Amino acid sequence: MVEDGDLKQAVLDMIMGKYTPHLAGIEFPDNVIRTTGIIQVTMEEYTGKYYK
Repeated sequence: MVEDGDLKQAVLDMIMGKYTPHLAGIEFPDNVIRTTGIIQVTMEEYTGKYYK
């Protein structure tokens, strides 16, 4: 779980920018940041397929 408030704010801003661009860049209140759970996932390996 991410505990750093600044990192949470940055992640929420990226999500808002993708799904609700008109709300990107707003500052979230401290109680929203504090009660929002964000899980940090570190990828060790990934694969994909390529079709022509």
